[in-house]
Amino acid sequence: MSLDEDTRWLEWVTKQFESIAGEDKEIDIDEFKRALKVKESFFAERFFALFDSDGSSSISLDELLKALDLLIHGSETDKLRFLFQVYDVDGSGSIDPDELRIVLKSCLRESAISLPEEKLDDLTLVLFESADKDKSGAITFEELKAELESFPEVMENLTISAANWLKPPDLEQKKQNHTPRYLTRAYWHNNCRKLLFLCMYAFFSLMLFVNAMLQHSYGGGWYMVAKGCGQCLNFNCTFIMVLMLRRCLTWLRATWVVRVLPLDQNILLHQIVGYAILFYTAAAHQRPHLQLCTFVRRSGHFEIFYWSHLSYVWVWTLLMVHCANFWKWFVGPGFVFLLEKIIGIAVSRMGGLYIVEVNLLPSKVTHLVIKRPAVLPFQTWRLRLHQHPRDSKV
Repeated sequence: MSLDEDTRWLEWVTKQFESIAGEDKEIDIDEFKRALKVKESFFAERFFALFDSDGSSSISLDELLKALDLLIHGSETDKLRFLFQVYDVDGSGSIDPDELRIVLKSCLRESAISLPEEKLDDLTLVLFESADKDKSGAITFEELKAELESFPEVMENLTISAANWLKPPDLEQKKQNHTPRYLTRAYWHNNCRKLLFLCMYAFFSLMLFVNAMLQHSYGGGWYMVAKGCGQCLNFNCTFIMVLMLRRCLTWLRATWVVRVLPLDQNILLHQIVGYAILFYTAAAHQRPHLQLCTFVRRSGHFEIFYWSHLSYVWVWTLLMVHCANFWKWFVGPGFVFLLEKIIGIAVSRMGGLYIVEVNLLPSKVTHLVIKRPAVLPFQTWRLRLHQHPRDSKV
């Protein structure tokens, strides 16, 4: 939150407190829930217990503002220590598996996510074993801090969430109405790699366009524009294939490149390049291009989307015949693309993947449990391409 938001938030908290508190100028747990509009009972009770510094089962305005000031202006270590105390339900100075399970269950319930008990147990065990470095059966604050320091972005998000848990929804709504999403600092921070990549893509396309125009300046204005668009088409009709080299992208996800390039957004970038191709081509090509747009997949007719995409073979063939220099752009990526197809066919014959379980989660998320063959190693950064007409309608 920005400084202005912090000030408005504290003013809102003060007004809420004064409107709810009685003559003693203190509030109990039920009044605390109403004052800050904390949805989840577990977090409300833990926050209240930590804010109640004198153990009187009620908190004053000074106690509340002092605690909130720590969440806003404290260091990352201070905020992380507060989160640790939230998780340390019995106040023992360490988190045991039962306490971690309670926290995870409360987080899932607040997020409206349903998870079977056995899956929750497995999740608890994995997270606990990862953080419990000394295998003592309990996680200390130092162990939690050391674990999260390996993932600075996760630690930053967790410490920010300590204050956001208590942020009133009406202030968040006002913020959304006041500033367009694409102009917020949070959007630029979360999408910096994508935005930088798009800027580089636009700059490179502009350079290609200008260079082609200058090389053909003898033919007049319209001829120069046509040649500029043609050069951009040479690049884009090849680059759109590069963005779908799934095996290469999967391999790159295990390298340092993933910190620089938006590899996980290759589908979005593929669509953007498709729109660029549509822009550069004549209006006569508009109808077949529209058949490849995302509304076909959203309507559930994945077969149309799939079979129409196979027309890329004819498109590249025509470009080879029509464009004198297209083959120079195509030969390298085309070889890699052909190699990926050969490897894909070979791997598909080693053994099939079987869907064992399907769970529909909130926000249109589908959870699949897949049985894999022994020859297919499991690695967290690997992605698998799943194509099935019936599943595309889920």
